Amino acid sequence: MAIALLEQTLIDQARTHQEALAAYYPKHQAGPFSEDDHANYLQHWGALTGLLELAHSKSGLSGEAGEQLRQVEEESAATFRQHFPIETPAPENAVVQASTDVLANLSKCMESQTLNIGMTEQDEGKNMAMIGAISAPRIDQGKA
Repeated sequence: MAIALLEQTLIDQARTHQEALAAYYPKHQAGPFSEDDHANYLQHWGALTGLLELAHSKSGLSGEAGEQLRQVEEESAATFRQHFPIETPAPENAVVQASTDVLANLSKCMESQTLNIGMTEQDEGKNMAMIGAISAPRIDQGKA
């Protein structure tokens, strides 16, 4: 089945916005960029995101048009990762490190509590809040 003219226009527009974003990434990496560059980036990113959303909803697009938009999305994500690679630790290393951090911090809390045997209810509340805060996952964790 042939793609309707409207669908092809949406796909072409998505590719145009994708290309504009891909051109922005080296500018961003090269150094200072203007407010106009940033505004253009946001405009293209918003337009591309809106068009790609059509491929993930009951928008009335044909299967082929939806597939082409998802392909644009994959290409856009790959281009972004090429310019801004994300270093992630191996899952087992991240879990081990997070567990080690939590245990070390809990140990510090317990030492503190042992030293404060005569603490007030207010002090106890602070310690419980501290335990909750240190057991929460950290985003900045993980460079192995």
